[in-house]
Amino acid sequence: MAYAAEMTTADTRPHNDPENVCPGRNRLSGRGTSAQRTREAFVPNRNVSTMGYTVVSRTEVPPAEGRPCELRRLSEAAGTSNVAVNVFRAEPGEQIPLAYHYHEQQEEAFYVLSGTMFVETPDETYRVESGSLFTASPNSPHRAYNPEDAADDVEVLAIGAPAVDGDANEYQSGTVPSEDGAGSDEDSPDAESNGGA
Repeated sequence: MAYAAEMTTADTRPHNDPENVCPGRNRLSGRGTSAQRTREAFVPNRNVSTMGYTVVSRTEVPPAEGRPCELRRLSEAAGTSNVAVNVFRAEPGEQIPLAYHYHEQQEEAFYVLSGTMFVETPDETYRVESGSLFTASPNSPHRAYNPEDAADDVEVLAIGAPAVDGDANEYQSGTVPSEDGAGSDEDSPDAESNGGA
């Protein structure tokens, strides 16, 4: 980041400072290419003393053992602690989570990369096409799966936040999860965070 060394007093003003509507504008005018000026004008927050970046290829992450479908835990490989990110690939007839479950704290988002994912809930079964997102709020029971009669595998990017252990609870049909977790089973087969199932 050679350009960061050129910071001026104006660069350290808060983004909402009226005198800093376009940080570094005067410093950049008339120099370099448009791309260079754009890159320099949007220097990341300078209050952060350390920055960290990780690139993880899902092909380099081995599938987890003991799962009903292929699961690759990308967030573990990346070392993230606030969000769980996983990729699932389910063949026809395979379910994504270990059990019909809900989370007490974690919100989940499932983005379908390819195929069609089905999600069973107490109210209805959702059909989630490729390019679509399904979300589940805390205390919302769900079971994602690829039906037996599906023509193709389904690939899903699952994101869960916060990434907490012991938050997944097996759902018993006919019961309603409570906000205090009453009736939850911490020893359920899916009593782990795992970010989205």
